[in-house]
Amino acid sequence: MDNFGKASKSQSNLIGKERINDIIVNVIIPVVYLYAAVFEKRTVQKNVMEFYNSLKFNPSNSVLDVIENQVLKERKIKINTPAFEQAAIQLYNFYCVRERCSKCKIGEQAFKNKGYEYKIIFY
Repeated sequence: MDNFGKASKSQSNLIGKERINDIIVNVIIPVVYLYAAVFEKRTVQKNVMEFYNSLKFNPSNSVLDVIENQVLKERKIKINTPAFEQAAIQLYNFYCVRERCSKCKIGEQAFKNKGYEYKIIFY
């Protein structure tokens, strides 16, 4: 490929490991599960859920970093499965973003006895 008269090196851009995990968790597993539910393939449904629950990886994004550092750190809970990841993002979007910490059971427990009103810090 030419760039202002200079030849550039050809690069193959493959998707990364985390993107592959995202595609598996957010596209492939739901489609296969839906197929199994529609066509009443109970064994396939069971196998999909077992596979989903057995996946282990260390997801990383800014939302999960905030949740782990500000809420889960003292409890030594790690977000290391897709189910934990999706649950943390759901809780973050429903409670943290809306500053409803006192309405969340986790926020209520995490921030009780602090002596002041505590809220998640966004960065």
